[in-house]
Amino acid sequence: MNNKKAYPSQEIDFNGNQHLGMDLRDYFAAKAMQSMITEFYREDAKEDPFETLKTMELVSKNAYWFADKMIKERDKL
Repeated sequence: MNNKKAYPSQEIDFNGNQHLGMDLRDYFAAKAMQSMITEFYREDAKEDPFETLKTMELVSKNAYWFADKMIKERDKL
């Protein structure tokens, strides 16, 4: 998987570290995760914090799965 940027940047911080911008994969995953979390809380939020943690771990993994699929389709264009 290549490392395309969602928001390319050439910024350099005060310590001299170069920041090239957010990866497209992270951007897509964040969008997918936002939607999944919204749906999770709309359905029925779990009262048990351990159950919620397991759900959020699954949401995180699925968000990157979706992101990888979106990048694969994008690369076909």
